[in-house]
Amino acid sequence: MCLDLLGCGLRTKAIAQELGISVVTVELHLRNARTKLGAATRDQALMLYRAKTAS
Repeated sequence: MCLDLLGCGLRTKAIAQELGISVVTVELHLRNARTKLGAATRDQALMLYRAKTAS
């Protein structure tokens, strides 16, 4: 969900507000997603996530 909102152009604080969670929790989710996807950056994680969900 965090990656979906990141893909919509939301910043970390806006994602936290949208989901009703803390900024730290959003950062944790995004860091975990980067690790699972093998990405070095948020942008790279987003590209890999979109490629995975598109196929």
